[in-house]
Amino acid sequence: MSATCRACGRALHPGARLDRAQVRAEYGLTRVDVARIFERLPGTAIPGSRKVYVRRDELEVYLSNFEYRPGERVRPIA
Repeated sequence: MSATCRACGRALHPGARLDRAQVRAEYGLTRVDVARIFERLPGTAIPGSRKVYVRRDELEVYLSNFEYRPGERVRPIA
């Protein structure tokens, strides 16, 4: 049995492509944060469509670079 997205009920396929609305719904991110992510990740744009998609696996790797463990400082002191 494959895992499913709690927000949308769809299967969580690693190579799936997500649009901005799906990223917001599945990861609980703000519109501004999603916009920043889409600026940094390679996207897929289908000719004739206004939507841009990012790969779920690339998004997971990108977000994992910014995870903090208990006891770590979120914002380093300069």
